[in-house]
Amino acid sequence: MLSSNYKSPGGLIRIKADIQENKINDIMITGDFFIFPDSRIEEIENALKGKELNLDEIRNIIDEILKDSQSTLETEDFVNAIAGLQ
Repeated sequence: MLSSNYKSPGGLIRIKADIQENKINDIMITGDFFIFPDSRIEEIENALKGKELNLDEIRNIIDEILKDSQSTLETEDFVNAIAGLQ
């Protein structure tokens, strides 16, 4: 299990992930940030499971999920936190 902490102006993001052969088998996102609806975090986690650890693809997935959300974080904040897993 890999972990990453990323502090952005919008809050701290904590990532724990199981990465095998450059694929995300499992991922958990927590932290001290605001996101509405809060179900978006679970959507991001589910969308990333089974995906390659490719930051461009991850950025596109997260951006699509966050497009109609309210959050103290930007897509890039999540991408930077995930990039810390490598």
